[in-house]
Amino acid sequence: MDDNKDWALTNPVLNYILDLNADMVFLQEAPLDVMNRAAKDKGILSKYPHISIAEKSSQFACLSKFPVIKQEIIKFENSGNGCQYLKILVNNDTLAVYNCHFQSNQLKQAEISEYQKFIENPADSTHLEASKKVVKKLLKSTSL
Repeated sequence: MDDNKDWALTNPVLNYILDLNADMVFLQEAPLDVMNRAAKDKGILSKYPHISIAEKSSQFACLSKFPVIKQEIIKFENSGNGCQYLKILVNNDTLAVYNCHFQSNQLKQAEISEYQKFIENPADSTHLEASKKVVKKLLKSTSL
């Protein structure tokens, strides 16, 4: 166990995640050494006691305040890409979560940017159509 509680603060991504105070955080291409160290860091574990790392894939990771009761990797045919499927117990409900890598879905930076703007401000309908296009691409690329 890493006794240095401040280790995460030296990593700008982990520091940002800790500042978010989100209930769940999903990562792709998370460096395995960083995630293994994060899974032992007291500062991170105090906020995210349930860390799920998919080591034999595209290095997916989930940091959660709620128990992860199942994890599975879904590989896309004819591709080195995939998706992390998780079942997470939130109070008395079980959530099914798919942690897919955007790059796997051939999204352009402009599409990702529009989608982020919609997520940040869903009341602003100016980004709604772009968001719908992104969702359609995601559905198409993940259909098995």
